[in-house]
Amino acid sequence: MGTRVIATLDAEQASAQALAEEETSIAGRAPAALPAPVGRKLLVVDDHPVNLAMLRRQLKVLGLEADTATSGAEALEKWRRGRHGLVITDLQMPEVDGYALARAIRAEPHGPGRPTIVAFTANTQREALEHCTAVGMDDYLTKPAELATLRQKLARWLGADAGVRSKAPIDRARLEKLVGGSEGLGELLGELEATVRSDIAALEAALAAGDGAAVRRVAHRVKGSALTIGAAQLAAAAARLEEAPDALATADAVRPLIDELESVAAAARAELRAA
Repeated sequence: MGTRVIATLDAEQASAQALAEEETSIAGRAPAALPAPVGRKLLVVDDHPVNLAMLRRQLKVLGLEADTATSGAEALEKWRRGRHGLVITDLQMPEVDGYALARAIRAEPHGPGRPTIVAFTANTQREALEHCTAVGMDDYLTKPAELATLRQKLARWLGADAGVRSKAPIDRARLEKLVGGSEGLGELLGELEATVRSDIAALEAALAAGDGAAVRRVAHRVKGSALTIGAAQLAAAAARLEEAPDALATADAVRPLIDELESVAAAARAELRAA
């Protein structure tokens, strides 16, 4: 019995030392900080104190502050008080696990904003990701999280606060530069609207067929077009879907991209009338 106690203490000391070493070196290799999310709170949930401290530290390096919870029950209580816009949660926790937490949050009235819920897990098998989707999670973050990967993911989850949604659905000035002025803009806008309608139809057909790979192919095509026309929010939605596993290419995941496509189509029509 004494040997087991020593082993436990050694493991805890090793974890603490690893955290201290990581905190010492992390600032020197940190990517650029993210803009502070306006009106959106972050909540990080993990029952392992080292994992929790590390993720919170990484967020701080990236310029973000987060509330923390060490259990699903505590997280749900904090979320009800704070209405956090982004919840990053461990899955395997006693009593109220990450799946139950996600179901509970989804069952609550959200008001105007739907919170983003992200699984923080080392298990990326198809069955686990399908379970995440089934309970209402939006994405996953693999343990342990590399700082660059975390920043990339956060930029997508907090895209609205990073200045993405403040931009118009399409960039008219960019389009005029592409066609050499306003004269050819009308033709390009007409082609843009037709292409967007085709992409929407392709996404809906892929969803109906349950073809996650087809959804990702359409998302890849949409991303390229969106970057060309300067549609930043559309490009972000497409990139998020393109890089998701097939198991997460569900109707709930695809709907934001279709909504963005609808916005671009409407903007193209409006610009066409004004051209």
